[in-house]
Parts: sequence; structure tokens; C-alpha cells
Amino acid sequence: MLKDSPKWKIPKNAPTPMTSAYEPEMDGFSELGREDHAYFQELIGILQWATEIGRVDISLEVSLLSQYQAAPREGHMEQALRIFAFEDICFQP
Repeated sequence: MLKDSPKWKIPKNAPTPMTSAYEPEMDGFSELGREDHAYFQELIGILQWATEIGRVDISLEVSLLSQYQAAPREGHMEQALRIFAFEDICFQP
């Protein structure tokens, strides 16, 4: 189950897994702090699990963002949360 974060909220809906013009390698936002960094890694782990059990429609986006687990930035976090909003794959009870 995905934990709630006081700072980061999952968008209500998203028509695509990532913003079309987003380039993760060009993200100019600041790096995430320790707690947010761990939360990002947790999100990516959940998304990787989802692709393993059949959500191949998000595999490219998850793969792109997983490259930034060592030093994620705020833009990477926003895009990861957007993937959860896409097709309503949020695992909330």
C-alpha cells in the first residue's frame, strides 16, 4: 500500500503517464531531501512491481525514472506521482 506523504499528493487524474514535453535528464528542480528520496524510491519500487505483473503500458516511463533513484529531483517525483494518476493505478485502500 502506498503511504501518504504530507508534502506530495497524487494528482486526481492524468491522461498520459508522463507530461509529453518532460525530459528527466534536463530536470532543473532541486534534489530531494532524505525522506523524500526514500519515498521516491518506494514509489519506483511499486511501479516496477506493477510493470512486472502486467502494466506494460507504463514500463517505459518507469524505466526512465528509475535511472534517477540515486539523486532524484522534485520534477522526477512529480512525474512518478503522475504515473500513479494515469489509469488510476493508485493502490489506496
